Amino acid sequence: MATDSSGAVVPGAHVTAENVDTSVKKEVSTNSDGVYTIRFLPIGTYRVTVEAQGFTSQIIPPFALEVNQTVKFSSILTVGASTTTVEVQDNAAPILNTTDAILATTFTANQLANLPLNGGNFAQVALYTPGAVGDPNGLRVARRSSEVLPLAALFLSGEIALRK
Repeated sequence: MATDSSGAVVPGAHVTAENVDTSVKKEVSTNSDGVYTIRFLPIGTYRVTVEAQGFTSQIIPPFALEVNQTVKFSSILTVGASTTTVEVQDNAAPILNTTDAILATTFTANQLANLPLNGGNFAQVALYTPGAVGDPNGLRVARRSSEVLPLAALFLSGEIALRK
C-alpha cells in the first residue's frame, strides 16, 4: 500500500519490482485505494521502487523472494520533488510469512547435485524441506504437529513444492 505521511492513500503511484541479479523489471500502478499487486514473480532477489508525482521516491532494499511467498510492504511517501529519492540503507531481513502456515524451501541446482541421497532417490530431497518427516511406510508430510498426511505430490524442476 502506498500512503503519504498523513496516512492518505496515493492512487496512481508507479511501483517497480526489479530482480537485482537479472535487472528484469515488472511495473504496476497503485489503484484508487493505494494498493498494488505484483504477481507471478520468479524466485530471486528484488528491489522495489515506489514513485508518484509530487512525492519523493521510496526504494525498498533488496530482499529474497522464495517459492509460494507473499510479501507485503507499506510505502509512506513524503511530499517533495520527484527527483528526490529516499533509499533505505538497511539490510532487509528475510521475509516472515504471517498469512498462512505453509512450510517451503528452495534448492539451487548446486545444492541438489550435492545432497547425500541414499540410492539416488530424488524423492528424498523432500526430507530436507521443513515439516517433512521420514516414515517406514513411505514418504509423508507433517502438516500439523498432531497429524501426518501422505505426500500427494513432489514437483522437481529446480524447485521443490509439497502439496496436500
